[in-house]
Amino acid sequence: MAGVDLSHASFLSPDRSPPGPGPPAHGSPPNRGAGEGVVRFPLRPVVGLFLACAAGLPLQSSGGGGSPEGARSVPRLWYQQPAARWLEALPVGNGRLGAMVFGGIGEERLALNESTFWSGESSEEHDPPGGREAFIAARRQLAAGRPAEAEPFIGKLLGRELNYGTCLPAGDLLLEQSGVEGRVTEYRRELDLDAAVAGVEFIANGIRHRRELLASHPDGVLALRLTADRTGSVGFTVRYRGGKFPWSAQSSLAAGLAVTGRADRKSV
Repeated sequence: MAGVDLSHASFLSPDRSPPGPGPPAHGSPPNRGAGEGVVRFPLRPVVGLFLACAAGLPLQSSGGGGSPEGARSVPRLWYQQPAARWLEALPVGNGRLGAMVFGGIGEERLALNESTFWSGESSEEHDPPGGREAFIAARRQLAAGRPAEAEPFIGKLLGRELNYGTCLPAGDLLLEQSGVEGRVTEYRRELDLDAAVAGVEFIANGIRHRRELLASHPDGVLALRLTADRTGSVGFTVRYRGGKFPWSAQSSLAAGLAVTGRADRKSV
């Protein structure tokens, strides 16, 4: 059973104090195979609001502002529009958990990936028959300086692809941001190649908004920070959208959004 667990999601202000009291979240009942788990949060009177999967982590701004000149200070990939498809999104990852950042304005899409979320399974039948003998023969030919003669034996060491499987998408985390309707200017989507931070910045209704996402290897989490240059201007709704695999979602203001799922051969 492999899954994406966001049960420890926390929503913290920059001083790491819990948010003030507010109306209860509108939780969604568990669902399997279709639908979305939803958690809604009111606007908070803080400039920075953190959404962190499993932990609230401080992020360092990659800077650069909204002008192309900022891209010359550190190595960055930057674009002036959101990604229209998966191949245009910006990747972040820590070797186990990763996401593709699309950089939408009203809705941010994080296409998730997790290393154990794959369609295959381990099996002793993957071992090639006669592999030991082929290894000895290939080593003998290589030691004699005959690599061409060793090549047929090396091919017998690659195993049998019975159910190797493939890595599967682990669904999408969708962040619907409020207060950004209307005309948008100075849009910029970037990936800081030094800091490994994906950022999105734009001005909507005279307010500059910024999102930053990193993947922490020591903490094993994806951490997303949302900021604005005017107090009380950050508000959002978090939703999870699964793919074809069996999954369920539960949400509450206390526990956040928790998602579990299973990847198997039928999900491919």
